[in-house]
Amino acid sequence: MSLHDDRRVIACPDCKTLIFGENVYRHFQDAHQCELSREELVKILADSRKNPVSESEANAFIEREYAKEENNPENERTPDSMRQWDTQGPREGMRSGPLGPKKR
Repeated sequence: MSLHDDRRVIACPDCKTLIFGENVYRHFQDAHQCELSREELVKILADSRKNPVSESEANAFIEREYAKEENNPENERTPDSMRQWDTQGPREGMRSGPLGPKKR
């Protein structure tokens, strides 16, 4: 089983866009600029069980998601807490501390 295969694909009741079930709240914030209450969110997810997306549409959507991830690999970044204070890059003999860079 792959990364997206076990995730539920649903159609947005407003715009009929295919989305993953776990992204419904964020979809409504971004695409429709509205916040969903808990009751509305549960109703949307329950209605998606009554009117499921066809298997072929769901598989095509998942394939598009895989293609997007392959085209846009996420670069590994150093966590903020481990970055040097100097914006030019790490310097020899310097380390970050609670009050800023210090000499070793």
